[in-house]
Amino acid sequence: MKQVQAINLMRRFIDDQCTAEEVTKLIALMAFEKHREEYGRLIDEAIAGEKVEPVAIPDEVVRQRFRHLEERLGLRDRRRWREKALWRYYLAAAAIAGIILAVAWGAYHFSAFSARHYATGFGEIRKIDLPDGSVVTLNGNSTIDYLPMAGAERARTVELRGEAFFRVRKTSDHRKFRVVMPGAGAIEVLGTEFTVRHRPNGSRVVLRSGSIRLTTAGESLSGVVMKPGELIDITPGASVAGRKKVDPSAYDQWTTGKLVFENTPLREIVNMLRDTYGLDVVIDPQLLDKRLSGTAPARDPDTLLEALSGSFGLRIDRKQNKVFITAN
Repeated sequence: MKQVQAINLMRRFIDDQCTAEEVTKLIALMAFEKHREEYGRLIDEAIAGEKVEPVAIPDEVVRQRFRHLEERLGLRDRRRWREKALWRYYLAAAAIAGIILAVAWGAYHFSAFSARHYATGFGEIRKIDLPDGSVVTLNGNSTIDYLPMAGAERARTVELRGEAFFRVRKTSDHRKFRVVMPGAGAIEVLGTEFTVRHRPNGSRVVLRSGSIRLTTAGESLSGVVMKPGELIDITPGASVAGRKKVDPSAYDQWTTGKLVFENTPLREIVNMLRDTYGLDVVIDPQLLDKRLSGTAPARDPDTLLEALSGSFGLRIDRKQNKVFITAN
């Protein structure tokens, strides 16, 4: 069974939507360590999302639930399964009873109150469900470190390197959500949607909905509240390079697998090819101010290179990760 199918099956099981046949398949999957680890991660997400405290269940209660599970599956007489793989039923029995268990290895390694690290490779787009219910979509060559309760305010804090789209969930205790851009500044919010790009060549924040407070490491834009549809660029030195009204959808379409360019300078596109896709681009400096409007697939940089060649009449040669762009 493919990993994606296995994860979907586990999610259905946690939501108590599996048939007896599907539960049998899940039990077989638990023979493999990678599936046990994945199940632990999903259980941890369920604990965080439902605010259910881990509970300890006596051994005798577990045995009773094993027997109940066996009866439901028609496995009562299969002694070999119970004797040689009793641990495989542990999570299954508890989930069928509607109880979320925190086994020792899961509680230790996947605690809802521990820090998390997420990363993407070049050209990879990854959607991440944070334990607090917020959703982050990471663009290629990006990382976030999540601290669920950081500082005296017990704020939910994410440290970003790269580019990400945030859909922040409000919490019942109104804890703040903070995005830290090391060396550039920080964003504070209670619940909203926005895009942040924090790369070596500069940072950018685009607000889609709600409101956020942006504080830069420089002194020119300290604690300014952004409004929906606003874009702010920050230089590598943490000073403000520009603030303007934009269509925010043009800046987060990469989350759907599409790149959108609206009079975008070639200089910015070259930076994206380097930062997001890991391409080593060599270009004639006189071409950097040319501007492009159009769309391209986010997961296929070669299509984008073809579009650049056709739009500007450029010669583009690619040798593995090395790209040479010159005028014809």
